[in-house]
Amino acid sequence: MYKTRRRIKQSNVLVMSDRPDAIQVAFKSIMRNREALETYIKNHCAFELALDPLTVDFDAPRVVQLAAGAAEIAGVGPMAQFPSSCRTRC
Repeated sequence: MYKTRRRIKQSNVLVMSDRPDAIQVAFKSIMRNREALETYIKNHCAFELALDPLTVDFDAPRVVQLAAGAAEIAGVGPMAQFPSSCRTRC
């Protein structure tokens, strides 16, 4: 089993796999999705600051759609799992 831990901005990520190449694929996916989320937030401040679920555009990045869907189920804002100190401050 291979495992690698990296810090990506505020995230402390541990990836484990039976294939070393899969670890790099996972980290690239995390970085790509994080970038998509950060870009979306720059253009949609309400997404980051909302305390209640929000509806997002049908063409929003998949990571944004997944966060919004989970927020709807939980009855919280889509970024509620992050401490306020980790938010980007629109």
